[in-house]
Amino acid sequence: MENPKFIGQWTWGATRTIRNSKGKVKRVPVPDQQKAVRERPHLRIVAQDVWQLTQKRLADLNDQFGMKAGQKRRGPRVHHTVEYPQGLLRGLVICAVCKRRLWQNGRGGDYFLVCPDHGHGPGLCPMCASVPVKPAEEAVLEILKNLLLAWPDWVSRAVTTMRELLNQQFHAVPEQLAIDKRHLADVEKKIELILNDLEDPIARQSDALKQRLAQRELEATELRRRIAGADQALGAAAEMPDEAWIREQLRDMASLLTEQKTRAGLLLRRLIGPIEASAVVAPGKKRGFPRLTFRIRAWDLLVIAMEGRISEFVAEMVGGTADSLESPEFTIDLGRPSRMEEWAPKIAEMREQGVAWKKIVEITGLRMGPAYETWNRYVKALTRQKEADGQPDQSAG
Repeated sequence: MENPKFIGQWTWGATRTIRNSKGKVKRVPVPDQQKAVRERPHLRIVAQDVWQLTQKRLADLNDQFGMKAGQKRRGPRVHHTVEYPQGLLRGLVICAVCKRRLWQNGRGGDYFLVCPDHGHGPGLCPMCASVPVKPAEEAVLEILKNLLLAWPDWVSRAVTTMRELLNQQFHAVPEQLAIDKRHLADVEKKIELILNDLEDPIARQSDALKQRLAQRELEATELRRRIAGADQALGAAAEMPDEAWIREQLRDMASLLTEQKTRAGLLLRRLIGPIEASAVVAPGKKRGFPRLTFRIRAWDLLVIAMEGRISEFVAEMVGGTADSLESPEFTIDLGRPSRMEEWAPKIAEMREQGVAWKKIVEITGLRMGPAYETWNRYVKALTRQKEADGQPDQSAG
């Protein structure tokens, strides 16, 4: 309703890109006189009179309900990749160190998620691992699919807890409904008084009075929504479906994850909290392989599985008390230590026990040079770490 392309007006150069000293970019609007505007009447699909009426109505609504000077933004700021995911994990993976959302890099089908602040200088993030997108997506989906088919113990506990919470909330609805109805009647009286005051031409010029009216109308709208939801909840059964039915829905959800990628991306954002990416780096090395950790929100999992069997109103009210309904933490390693890295602590342990190098070569199957280099790098890294921690070095050569 605010897009001028519907009346054949096309604009270029409405924003410009600026870059700060750290290389971060930001798009900012430019003055109207610097924009390039072209009229394309053959592309118009909305009549001018309809457009003008629409813009006037939008302006009136914004004046009544829009942000006022001094007000803070209402609600959380949602990242565009959450609303319109361009991949299963884009916008969902954050750095475990600095908590920044990982950026996607790559070309030709090989894409990686990297921390935008990674570096080795002061103030930069040390998280050095790059998350390969395709293996990460496959691993997360595999865990979810197996989970939905296996029905672990924590899902059973979540169903039991949810049933108890719904039962408690169902019995609390009538009391809350009566409170909301009394509150709505009080708010409607206040709105009527404000409207009476606005009949005075002088009072009609008061911005404070208009703002108070807008606030009361928003309050009344929210109360009516809550009352309608409570009435619907009272008219529905308070009982949850049995576990067999829920199991069947979870099996269907597992099929959806593998067959419908777009819906799977939206579903992941409802089921999973932020996925944290960290680097598993062996002592003495600068880089390592990525590790992903995440939890599944059991409440949202059950709400989605029940497909409207409980009202949105009740789900919203109970959801605020169901924060504890989370899965155990899942860990995905997208790589593994090299053979040398696996042998390094074992070689160091054997050297501390006085095992000769010739025997170590026989045990490990490594050549003398690589075995010594592996041990040397590992011991030096531990020594530096102990010095940084203020501990005496007791390693033996």
